[in-house]
Amino acid sequence: MEELIAVDQSAVEKGRNVEMADLAQNGRKAAATRRKIWQINHSYHCSVVGICLNRADLRLLARKKIYRIKAGESDYEIHRALSGDGDERSAANRQLSKYLDSRHVAAIHRYARCASGEEILALWRQDCADGDVAGAYWAVLTHPTTSAEIAATVYGEGHMLSFDAFAASKKNTEAAARVQEENRKLCEEVETLREQAKTNKGARTLLQERLRREGDRIDMLSLRLEEIAALKNRLTARLSDGAADELTTLKTQASERMREIQSLRQRLEGREQKMAELERRLQASERMRIDTLARQEVVEREQAELRQELAMLEQFVAAQNKTDCDDCPDSQRESCRERGLCGKTVLYVGGRANMIPHYRHLVEKHGGAFLHHDGGLENSRQLLPKLLCGADAVLCPVDCVSHDACRSVKKMCKQYRKQFVPMRSSGLSSLVRSLDAIQ
Repeated sequence: MEELIAVDQSAVEKGRNVEMADLAQNGRKAAATRRKIWQINHSYHCSVVGICLNRADLRLLARKKIYRIKAGESDYEIHRALSGDGDERSAANRQLSKYLDSRHVAAIHRYARCASGEEILALWRQDCADGDVAGAYWAVLTHPTTSAEIAATVYGEGHMLSFDAFAASKKNTEAAARVQEENRKLCEEVETLREQAKTNKGARTLLQERLRREGDRIDMLSLRLEEIAALKNRLTARLSDGAADELTTLKTQASERMREIQSLRQRLEGREQKMAELERRLQASERMRIDTLARQEVVEREQAELRQELAMLEQFVAAQNKTDCDDCPDSQRESCRERGLCGKTVLYVGGRANMIPHYRHLVEKHGGAFLHHDGGLENSRQLLPKLLCGADAVLCPVDCVSHDACRSVKKMCKQYRKQFVPMRSSGLSSLVRSLDAIQ
């Protein structure tokens, strides 16, 4: 760890000397001009390419003939090619600086208003809090007033932000489990809502039929009322003939019919209110069903992506479990371990500390012995030569070890004639693929 800090301090001191020499040579005019990538300390080139360009940007630049990158190169190889020659003032680096300027033009304009190092650091930390790091990192390193101390501070904070991204992987795994459980509950809720919707639809149909019949009865009663009114007129005309008793009877019948009509109207109003309430509940159920289906679609899409990644890992593990020992001289002896590594010792440099037991289990499952070195964080780099002597192959994940440590390990492997296998990531699926590459 102390050696890495010494390297960073040496890089900062070298960058300060380079900047002082540039200012002395070019004067105030050069100091007021934004820097190009070849004018930035070479120790920062790797971080500039890694932070300010995403994988899509790397593949887009790799297609340009000016960089002379072979087709089919990995993202890591493209990253290394773009960040390896940043010190030269070449056409390729001018093209790279121009692309970075156009990619982060908004951030450049915002930082152009900063007149001092304090304003630059304040705006940088605000962008870090907002998650807008890529454009801010390029704007700070190319700002004419950025000193070596400010550049080193921004580099260190940006370096630590990359570790926060790895810490989020565990949260993503837990979130996937919660999403699966929520998806199961939502599926049950959707089925319940569907059954309720079917029941409500049937009740609505029955209620409509009953309301239709009640309406027909009301129409018939209305006709009866008209007949009663006609009879009343006739009886009024016959009062002089002594039809008072018949009139009283008809009035009684008319009162009964009126009470019956009033009762039917009240029942009809109750049915209408109940119908309106069922309509509102049905609409609410339909809206809930649509929202639930939309959420279910998102959950199913995320679940499909997780299944695809799991299937890929299971496929690699299944492929690794298939061994062929016919060509092995120990295949008929008790010493044969019947594994793909055949007892080879694998040295794993870097990686995540909480994953080391899983690395060890996977290597031993494939018939190999496992050694580990953290790349210089806690273990001394002086232990690497001793571990290399006892190893048959060296694995190095480029996302969980510094580029300086990775280059040092590669150089040692060449010196000790050990097989060096770089890995794209520190995940288990990447380790499974790398074990297959060990000869």
